[in-house]
Amino acid sequence: MTETEDYSKAATPTLHAASHADGGSDEINVDSLSGQLSDSQPSNISLVSGLSARFQSLITSNWTTRITSHDRLWLSVCWSPELSLFVAVSVSGIGNLVMTSPNGIDWTIRATPANNSWYSVCWSPELSLFVAVAYTGPSDLVMTSPNGIVWTVRSPPDERSWLSVCWSPELTLFVVVANSGTGDRVMTSPNGIDWTTGSTPADNEWFSVCWSPELSLFVAVAHTGSGNRVMTSPNGINWTLRPTPTDSDFRSVCWSPELSLFVAVSAAGTDDRVMTSLHF
Repeated sequence: MTETEDYSKAATPTLHAASHADGGSDEINVDSLSGQLSDSQPSNISLVSGLSARFQSLITSNWTTRITSHDRLWLSVCWSPELSLFVAVSVSGIGNLVMTSPNGIDWTIRATPANNSWYSVCWSPELSLFVAVAYTGPSDLVMTSPNGIVWTVRSPPDERSWLSVCWSPELTLFVVVANSGTGDRVMTSPNGIDWTTGSTPADNEWFSVCWSPELSLFVAVAHTGSGNRVMTSPNGINWTLRPTPTDSDFRSVCWSPELSLFVAVSAAGTDDRVMTSLHF
């Protein structure tokens, strides 16, 4: 365009076609660039998918040890989204068997009202309450805290080796299982303070319990028993034994809402230390 030409009459640029055949007149030559920028992008999708998988792999494979002020036997940790706080409990120590952290990196030891072997801890968003249970101690094998810092011991009706606690928001109910007792290795509470012992169909050593909101079901696993190391309950009160394909030493169970799947893991066994269930 020369100096005498009217700029207002310059051609209006045309939009790039939404779709076209490769090599069309409106395609930009990017041979000198890395990657592929044409409209046909299946390889780009694969690239993004690959990068995503690699990113997730980097996140889960790169672990960093963190410093704790006290070398305790820390056995359970949980997270409170509402308080932005991790809480961990220990089975060893004197007067300070809890530690808290806002970021998983910086930890602060906390005083505890009883030197029990605190084995499991969970958080109830609805009650704004942490509940921890112990498997041994002089008394008061439950303690609660609204903030992870100040703890209060609670007195369950029976002293059992309480090993796992979970919370059901739908039932507003805590459920705890034990590996000791005769016909009563479970207890429940609507508030973490008032506890009721419940009946269990077998005196297996129940080690872990979890809740499935989608199935409205508690599932507990045991590390003893003969072909019956799972029990389930719709309400935490009435429990039913379930057959298991192996008598492995099951120690933990969790639920995946996305997969509609329970997964349990074992501390012993030969090529059978995991079992799964889609439903009961």
